[in-house]
Amino acid sequence: LMLSSNNILSPASGSPIIIPTQDIVLGIYYMTRGVEGCRGEGKIFSRPEEVRSAYDANAIDLHARIIVRMDGQKVDTTVGRILLWEVVPQNSIMKMRHMEFTDKDKAEAVHEKIKTGATFTEMLQEYSESTGAAGDGISDLLGQQEFQRIFNVKESDAEMVFNLEPDGLSPVIFVDKSFHVFEVVEKRPEIPFDAVNHVMDKKRLRELVDYAYRNLGSKATVILSDRLKDIGYRYATAAGLSISIDAMIIPSRKKDILKEAENRVEGIDRQYTEGLITQGEKYNKFVDIWAKATDDVANEMMESMKMVSKLDKRGKTVFVESFNPIYMMADSGARGSKDQMRQLAGMRGLMAKPSGEIIETPITANFREGLSVLQYFISTHGARKGLADTALKTANSGYLTRRLADVAQDCAVTEEDCGTMMGVEVEPLLEGGEIIQRLSERILGRVTVENILDPFTDEVLVKSGEMLDEAAVKKVEDAGLTKTKIRSALTCKTRYGICAKCYGRDLSHGGTVEIGQAVGILAAQSIGEPGTQLTMRTFHIGGTASRRVEQADIKARVDGVVKFIDIHGVKNAENKFVVMNRRGGEFA
Repeated sequence: LMLSSNNILSPASGSPIIIPTQDIVLGIYYMTRGVEGCRGEGKIFSRPEEVRSAYDANAIDLHARIIVRMDGQKVDTTVGRILLWEVVPQNSIMKMRHMEFTDKDKAEAVHEKIKTGATFTEMLQEYSESTGAAGDGISDLLGQQEFQRIFNVKESDAEMVFNLEPDGLSPVIFVDKSFHVFEVVEKRPEIPFDAVNHVMDKKRLRELVDYAYRNLGSKATVILSDRLKDIGYRYATAAGLSISIDAMIIPSRKKDILKEAENRVEGIDRQYTEGLITQGEKYNKFVDIWAKATDDVANEMMESMKMVSKLDKRGKTVFVESFNPIYMMADSGARGSKDQMRQLAGMRGLMAKPSGEIIETPITANFREGLSVLQYFISTHGARKGLADTALKTANSGYLTRRLADVAQDCAVTEEDCGTMMGVEVEPLLEGGEIIQRLSERILGRVTVENILDPFTDEVLVKSGEMLDEAAVKKVEDAGLTKTKIRSALTCKTRYGICAKCYGRDLSHGGTVEIGQAVGILAAQSIGEPGTQLTMRTFHIGGTASRRVEQADIKARVDGVVKFIDIHGVKNAENKFVVMNRRGGEFA
């Protein structure tokens, strides 16, 4: 029950818990990056094995962009991605059954009977009682090499077995004084090369592990994770990344951004002195201006760290992706965040007092430039808040979990289907015009209320009452649907608890939820668990105030022209259009 290999998925979110972190992520990110102008760039290889030979012979660089023929197609990739592909489980992953005989005649007789209509199960039962045969199902065999190792068969025999389709029967194979017959029960799809043909950051590695678990089963996933660990550490060592003060690049536009913010602050201060705005309004505007300035400096810093200029073969200046260690650590998801990088090379920004109130004068310096005495004094507020929070809030998050469990403890799955025809309509989660959670992520593992139809052809994509698995969700996304109605706990008609159809899939293993599962306690713990980590966050970002920057524009998700109807306005002294009427203003 507690074995790590049986707990690959998180019961809270359904995403893998066993995922590469820190050095492993950094090593794999480093090896899968492509760089212009490396030795061996543009070379064409007929198969992945050739790439390995060329790399071992030092004929090509790890980061060289190359072309490799795979499954009859030319694929643009890099040397590092081919080396990563070597550790991904390949050759068909199979489930099979097997019988072993000591007598060749008996083996051939059984083989003939199965070919002429008898089932493998019948033959197993018939011969397991006699001493001449033994055999059983083999679950989750991983690829050809493992098959060869377990049964000690020749490579040609193993290849022949692995080319069989499901329900296919192998001829009698002789190994070590015994005779074997194999039947293929199931063939699992391989991991496509597309899954590793990217710069592999933490998110992509999580998707790779998730794909392996969903398609190849837990054994293959455990082996893949172990191999990723080995190769990650190996290339993290080869990369030899270290942080130096030169890696902290201060953006060239920082002075301009600060000057602009200071001018705006002076304007607000004038308005306050003239009595046009209140103390509260002044405070809010100050905080908004400085939060936006801090954000702009951070974005500029990320851009300047991301790209580096170099001369190409013709002596022209070109911008290529840099190997800045600090940028790579944050971009790969290995360690650190944009917030921490901002404090190193951007500006520390607004600080929070232990009470949670934001101090309206920001720290415009960063750690590379060094802080003045006043700035250092202000920043001690933040540091103290970090320590105070860690001490006080940990108890609160534990208490929250307890109260949630108290409320939800009587909610369990009590029946298969409550028979309701009601549900809730879900659409993608948007924030500031950006999609935070796609529709596919929200409906995965839920049950449909009605048939989902293709908006153009009216073809039924998913029937009502069916669970939306990965394949069904892909159909819905490809059809371009933006709304779908699903069964929900909110509309469940079960008298006590909840029914399995309204709950959806059990996230800890990806199958249907079992009757009796204490889903209330599970939900309470899933919500309470991140609370403890959020407390630690203040400590990690050193008490700098985190505040959403006001949204100054709306980004359109589709092309087109915006036409405002019934709007009247005038141009002000700064030649900006100011709307005069409050009513009207729908846009087409």
